[in-house]
Amino acid sequence: VGLAAVVIAAVCAGGGHGIYSPAAILFPYTMLSTGLLKTITAPFILLALLQFPAYGAMIGWAMHRSKGKAAVRVIAIVHALAAIAALFGRGQSFYP
Repeated sequence: VGLAAVVIAAVCAGGGHGIYSPAAILFPYTMLSTGLLKTITAPFILLALLQFPAYGAMIGWAMHRSKGKAAVRVIAIVHALAAIAALFGRGQSFYP
């Protein structure tokens, strides 16, 4: 899932000349950083690459504690809230 998300976001961004909404939806934490930095820096690219594996690790850990469904719900809610913030709180200088 993570690799597919990276490819989708990169293709849609078009090397800086495309749209960033898919990246904001798929990688909201990284895209939120652009509000302050006005660019995507290497540490936040690393965060984006590790985001989905981290989700999987958290869900796997929670499943061992019989709390897998709760973990999925929490991750989905936090991700959705971050994506909304990234989409609607975005700086006009970064997004076309």
